[in-house]
Amino acid sequence: MSKKVFFFPGQGSQYAGMYNDCPENSKHIYEKAGEIIGFDLKQFCSEKENLQINDTKYSQIAIFTASMASYEYAKNNGITPCAVAGHSLGEYAAITAAGIITFDDACKLVKARGEIMSKHAKDGAMCAVIGTDTDTVNEVCDSISGLVTPVNYNSPVQIVIAGEKNAVQKAADEFKSRKNKAIMLPVSGAFHTSMMQKAADEFYEILKDIKFSKPNIDFYSNVTGKKMTDFSDMAGYFAKHMVSPVRFSDEITAIYADGYNDFYEIGPSKVLSGLINKTMKSISTAKYTMQNL
Repeated sequence: MSKKVFFFPGQGSQYAGMYNDCPENSKHIYEKAGEIIGFDLKQFCSEKENLQINDTKYSQIAIFTASMASYEYAKNNGITPCAVAGHSLGEYAAITAAGIITFDDACKLVKARGEIMSKHAKDGAMCAVIGTDTDTVNEVCDSISGLVTPVNYNSPVQIVIAGEKNAVQKAADEFKSRKNKAIMLPVSGAFHTSMMQKAADEFYEILKDIKFSKPNIDFYSNVTGKKMTDFSDMAGYFAKHMVSPVRFSDEITAIYADGYNDFYEIGPSKVLSGLINKTMKSISTAKYTMQNL
């Protein structure tokens, strides 16, 4: 029996002109989101030369909206999940699809999250390390003076590190000396590290006024890498989420172990499918993304 799970991507999956690839019967999602946040997302995501799409302040709400439009398209075609998961920001689309939060509240939260993270994203750096294992990444990070730590466990062979600029650069140089790929990411913040604690504290003040419900399908957590069972303090969870590593490869393994065998990437591009396939080689991922609808 097919057990479908939907994966929603995070920051980095955005691209200029996303709205233009959205199917006609899902474009109302952009209009609805724009009305909720008081910003013309339809126009913003239509512009093919729009460099602001990469600004955290705008990219997060743009990605969330594109993901929910793709989700709407999947539903319109009779494709619905039994479980959901997201990568970082993608958890907000996941909790919306799971009925944990309303679309209106999710739009408000994601807009606020992007603005708060943009404000506090200073003096940090992130780097994707490719071709080595978790133990080696931990060993190198521990050997560097200053703050640098693994933050995204994307697959068995891709881990993102983050922290203070100089420390991240020193770690990147060490990985390169060991013949590993180390690619500095075009961000100014050390996301999912303690450097975002002020952002998490500020975001919590908004989160605590939001009504969260229990999910109507299974939801898998970035923070634990497992199926989530306790939904009593979602405000605290999402504040912690902002400063905790994303255990995405653990989630994929747990989801597969729980009997899910039909994986879908739902969002603006095809970032997650490769990570899923590298983690679980026996899985093929269907893509309900803006680039191939």
